[in-house]
Amino acid sequence: MNEIIDYPGFVVEPRLISISKANVIGLLFFAVFIVLYGVPFYLLWDLDEAITVMKNNIHDKDSNVRWIYGIAIVAGAAVHELIHGVVFAIFAKNGFKSIKFGVVWKMLTPYAHCKEPLPVRAYILGVIMPFILLGLLPGIYAIFSGNLPLLLFSIFSQEGRQVIS
Repeated sequence: MNEIIDYPGFVVEPRLISISKANVIGLLFFAVFIVLYGVPFYLLWDLDEAITVMKNNIHDKDSNVRWIYGIAIVAGAAVHELIHGVVFAIFAKNGFKSIKFGVVWKMLTPYAHCKEPLPVRAYILGVIMPFILLGLLPGIYAIFSGNLPLLLFSIFSQEGRQVIS
């Protein structure tokens, strides 16, 4: 964002963070979510049994579970960015025309970007919605149901990208 554009009613305040720094922050969030979700899961369920069941499903030659797990993680990243984009588009003057999706291949980091300024509350809502829909709700359900794969999905889907997406 090299140019300053005058938007009536908006004060332009550049808030930039490098992808490298954002990924480090993401790793810190990842560790926090492992503890926040892992401890209650561990206290409620037999973790050794849950891991054994998951390993057996992955190593079962007749099962497609390993593919499903892999697809779920990749699809989760795409849906994560799509959720950002949908929420941003709801508040953007030009809707989806103002939304850009892409991947920084050098860092393997997908992104959703709104090309027009948004009110702070709209931006914050767009930033936290993937956390709520893909992380918090599935994570709570996984803790109470004992579903380890869903717990891992919820942790990996919220690993901190919401800080910068």
